[in-house]
Amino acid sequence: MDDDIRKLVELSAYDSKKRKDNKMIKLKDFNSFIIEAYQQLIGNKAYIWGVYPICNPYFMFPRMTTDLRFIVGPFFGIINRKSNKFKNTIEEKEDVERTLQYYSLDNTVLRFNNIAIDTTYYKTKGGLQHSKNDRIKDASVSAGFLHKKYPEYTRIKNTKKSGITEIELIRPKS
Repeated sequence: MDDDIRKLVELSAYDSKKRKDNKMIKLKDFNSFIIEAYQQLIGNKAYIWGVYPICNPYFMFPRMTTDLRFIVGPFFGIINRKSNKFKNTIEEKEDVERTLQYYSLDNTVLRFNNIAIDTTYYKTKGGLQHSKNDRIKDASVSAGFLHKKYPEYTRIKNTKKSGITEIELIRPKS
């Protein structure tokens, strides 16, 4: 868990037809959520869980998924298998790399789409945004690396106003 997370939120009201009316509240019971996440890992024979990457109830939905979904870096949980297969090799997009490593080995990652983090990406002091590196160049190189390593699961996306190259995950057809 990153230190710049303001709070954890959960979806409290959901209407798939009137998504603008969806509501969030502060996560009621952190400890119970962590226990549930671990139990779901065991029950689904998975080794990584995460939460919805955007703190916006319009896009969230009230179910856990087990297919290929992005596991955002500021808040996730793993069962540590102590394997070199899970070493991050890049700094920029390391959370995408981690997601792909787990999915390519296990064919599942758990994501709680009703829970999100309230944080500010790319804005606070410290972390990658505080380094002297060229983030736009590093993001492009990292996206290219990940797409080359996982072409069946990824697509490169250059649509952000910031110029930062993103990597889109492609869910395999069942």
